[in-house]
Amino acid sequence: MVMGTEARRILIVDGHAEIRNGIRSLLKPWPQMQVVAEAATGIEALNIARSTAPDIAIMDLSLPGFHGIELIRALNRDSPETRLLIYTIYRSKLLAREALNAGARFYVVKGDPSSDLLAALIGCR
Repeated sequence: MVMGTEARRILIVDGHAEIRNGIRSLLKPWPQMQVVAEAATGIEALNIARSTAPDIAIMDLSLPGFHGIELIRALNRDSPETRLLIYTIYRSKLLAREALNAGARFYVVKGDPSSDLLAALIGCR
């Protein structure tokens, strides 16, 4: 898989540390993908996005304190330069459509191959 040379600053948002660590490990071989911050809750993600302005936020929809669709709308409002990539366990066309309509760029299911997440990150421009 070929990736562009421009660096992408990434915020990982998931309530589970093991998922955040897994995403970080997946991105480790890609120096163009720089994880700049992690958040375990929606409120934390919103505050971090406001202060760090990441290029991409990889986020789950099930987060403590903030429903994912609401967070998508809030991030688009408060950090419009951040592109949102949903990474969730929910394999639902309805939920995917709702997330994309709310402003997410991609919707990837956690059970799918990790290459799907990498492909979405490459496409997240």
